[in-house]
Amino acid sequence: MEGLAKAAAVSAPLVYNYFANRTESLQALLKQAYQRRVEEFSLLARDRDAQNFEDIVIISVTANFDHHAPDQV
Repeated sequence: MEGLAKAAAVSAPLVYNYFANRTESLQALLKQAYQRRVEEFSLLARDRDAQNFEDIVIISVTANFDHHAPDQV
C-alpha cells in the first residue's frame, strides 16, 4: 500500500482512507476496468447497429482481439 501511495504521489494514510488493503484496491481497479469495457462494448454494439445477441458477441470478441492483438491476422 505504501508503494501505491508513493506511485500516486499521495500519503499512505490517504490510500488507507479509501482502501483497507491491497485486495480492496485491486478489486476497485478491476471493477473500474470492467465497467469501462462494458461501456465500450455497448457503444460499439450501438454504433455498429447490433440487431441481436449474436451481433453483440461478434462485436465484443472482435473488439477484444483488436485490443489485445492489433494488426494481427
